[in-house]
Amino acid sequence: LADPTLQAPTIGIAINDAEITEAEWLGTTPITFTVTLSDTIPDGVTIRVDYTTQDVIAIEGVDYLPQTGTLVFAAGDGPTQTIAIQTIGNREFERGRRKTFLVNLTAARVSGGAVEAVITDGAGQGAIIDNDPRPSISIINTSVTEPGEGATINARVQVRLSNTSEVPITVNYAFLECDSVDPPCAMPGEDYTPFQPSPLTFNRGTPELFIEVPIIGDERPEVSKVFFLQLVSASGGTIAPDEDTATVTIRDTDLPVAQFMQSEYETTEGDGSLFISVTLNYPHYEPVSLAYAATGGSAIAGEDYGINVGQNAIIAFPPARLAAPLTCALPTTPRLNQPRTCAWLLPQWAPM
Repeated sequence: LADPTLQAPTIGIAINDAEITEAEWLGTTPITFTVTLSDTIPDGVTIRVDYTTQDVIAIEGVDYLPQTGTLVFAAGDGPTQTIAIQTIGNREFERGRRKTFLVNLTAARVSGGAVEAVITDGAGQGAIIDNDPRPSISIINTSVTEPGEGATINARVQVRLSNTSEVPITVNYAFLECDSVDPPCAMPGEDYTPFQPSPLTFNRGTPELFIEVPIIGDERPEVSKVFFLQLVSASGGTIAPDEDTATVTIRDTDLPVAQFMQSEYETTEGDGSLFISVTLNYPHYEPVSLAYAATGGSAIAGEDYGINVGQNAIIAFPPARLAAPLTCALPTTPRLNQPRTCAWLLPQWAPM
């Protein structure tokens, strides 16, 4: 019989600390903890111990995958077992550079023999070492189509980080003096509305912000124009040296309005040609052309004037010209001894 005065042997259970470099972006990497018994398990004895993870600085689901489980040590299995916890990679720059969590051992229990199991070190600290660089800050070129007369639209200029940051990042910017010739400079107060810039602040997890500049619309046909924004200083991050200036291009799609100089013209058979002047409300900076058509009346196309009814023809306006002639050929000999009429339309702009 066993001597009841003898104390049952004790086996200690301990978990070590571990650390790992953070996984690449959106990847996972296991960090491995070793659980060790202080003595050999006697035949027929089984020791079980539960474990669970706990946040310290690292956050479950963000920095690592939470895990619970039970380790089972049996005679002949050896004195060690491992627990692998998956750590999660990101691209965020972190203040402390070292995020920690715990793997806690609980509820050690024995079956199959007179052995006592005691947890001697029940907290394994896991450290995830951040490997993400301090963010660089860039400002991105953009373009916007000018709105119509009396309207405004915002040009949205993107300012972005190379990677997010746990630490707030502040960047200052300014409107840069423009010296562009081709394309020409947009004029503040005429083409866009300048303002006193306020610092942009990137809070944790924010990858981009936008500067919104009001663009002023008009009806004048113009070439595309540009202005510039520049990043001038930053805290918490560095300005990318080759991406510190953005060009904002204002695209103009206005076409001039065409009209006949007179609403009515009168001519006499035998005059040879009738010249009808078509004018524009604004000159255009490029050659433009306008389709026109005869739409009938009592005059007969091909007999009383030299164009077929419904057939489109083209009036060409050289750059900067405000007027161009529409030429109508007339018969050299009288056909009828009575007046005739013809209507003309300016239906659309045609490609040049």
